[in-house]
Amino acid sequence: MPLKQGQSANIICLSSPSKPASNLILYKNDQILINDIRIFYELDLDTNKNLTKIIHRINDPDSSWDNAVVKCEQVYKFVKNFKRDVTEKIQVYCK
Repeated sequence: MPLKQGQSANIICLSSPSKPASNLILYKNDQILINDIRIFYELDLDTNKNLTKIIHRINDPDSSWDNAVVKCEQVYKFVKNFKRDVTEKIQVYCK
């Protein structure tokens, strides 16, 4: 996912369907991202289960985002040790 300094971008993570809704945790290089996070809950009409979506806004990516590893973790609290990870490496073009 190429980013450029001075341009904003959104990182979006969507859970798989669950009932009740899962929690999502977004990481950048193994650190939890908590700022600029918006959480949405939706109903998947096909499965009649919940979807959780988080959006993290990057307003002006700096060099700390270059080759950053972004991971989204889905945690379902009613199943012991259930976690599903999706990892993506981000490339940032710095001026």
